[in-house]
Amino acid sequence: MREGAAVQGRARTPVPAAAALTAAAGSRRTRLAPGTGISAHSDGLNFILTAHLGCTIPAPAGAAWIAIGEQRVAWTEGGVVLLDTAFVHKTWNGAATPRVVLVADVWHPDLSAAEVTALEALYACHAERNAAEAAAAAAAVAAEDAAAAAATGNTARSTTTRAAAIAATAGGPSGGGGSGGGSGRGGGGAARAWWALPWRRG
Repeated sequence: MREGAAVQGRARTPVPAAAALTAAAGSRRTRLAPGTGISAHSDGLNFILTAHLGCTIPAPAGAAWIAIGEQRVAWTEGGVVLLDTAFVHKTWNGAATPRVVLVADVWHPDLSAAEVTALEALYACHAERNAAEAAAAAAAVAAEDAAAAAATGNTARSTTTRAAAIAATAGGPSGGGGSGGGSGRGGGGAARAWWALPWRRG
C-alpha cells in the first residue's frame, strides 16, 4: 500500500468508472448530538473508503460537518460523502437537533482483486475470533452467576443482561482512532482524502 505525500486540492477525486465499490463491513447508523463533535483522529485504515449517507441533517445548512484538515464538507439529507478516513478528520454538529447518517465502509478502488480476497479472509477470521471470545466471556459470566446463586440460594439470579452486554462488545476490525494521518492510498504519489461518487442522489 502506498503512502500519500499530500492531500490533493478541494476538488474530489472521481471514483474510477470500472471500480466496484463493494462493502467491506456492515452499515451502521451514527447519531451526533447537538453541540457535540468528534475530535481530530485517524481511523488508521488506508484500504477502505467510508461513505456517509445523510439521513437526518439539522438546519441551518452547514451547521453539521466533517472536515479533513482545513477542508470542511457539510452533510445533506439524501446526499453521500465519500472519504478516506485514514486521513486525520473531525466532525461537529453546531445545530440544535441531532445529526444522523448511515455509515458504510467499502473497499478502496485501488485494491487489487487478490488484496480484497486477502482482506475478506482476514475480516472473517477476526469476526470468528470475536464471536468465540464473546461466547467464552458470556459462558464465564453465566458460570460465575450460577455459582453465586447456588451459594446464596437465590435461584432467580439472571445472567442474561450481563452476558448480552459482554457479547455486544464484540465487533469487526475498525480504526483505532490513532494519531497518524495522511497515509491514504493514492495514484501518482498523492493521497486522496475526498472522493466523488459517479452519481448523486436527489
